[in-house]
Amino acid sequence: MKHWRSILVLVLTFLAGAAVGALGVRTAVRAEVEQAQAHPEKSQILLEHSFVRRLELDDRQQARLHDILSDSRHQLDEIHHAVQPRVNNVLRATDEQVAALLTSEQLVRYEHFKRQNHPFWRLLQRPSPKAGGKPNPGGAAPRSQ
Repeated sequence: MKHWRSILVLVLTFLAGAAVGALGVRTAVRAEVEQAQAHPEKSQILLEHSFVRRLELDDRQQARLHDILSDSRHQLDEIHHAVQPRVNNVLRATDEQVAALLTSEQLVRYEHFKRQNHPFWRLLQRPSPKAGGKPNPGGAAPRSQ
């Protein structure tokens, strides 16, 4: 009987460690993605340093790589700014439709869910840099009653 308890404790300890590790990785990856989205120029610098170190680039190659990645980042920024308003419209419409089908009690839980847990809905809080709008602190588009 003692033998089984020891095995059970060992298995539970392993599972708890795996769960904590998975949560930690998820949190770290989420933070890195949010940082990369907020500061693409920093991501470019990190990528450049990684290329230089791993590929052992000379000065000429480093300068050219910098130009290539800068040009790429600017092109992606233009695409993002062109498409983001449409993405925001779809997200807001989806949010309004989901909110409309919920009871008032569910709506409170839904708003909490959006603020705390879901990066998809956090996109609604960020204004498009070209739009110059202000973030919506609740994460939801205003609903008409």
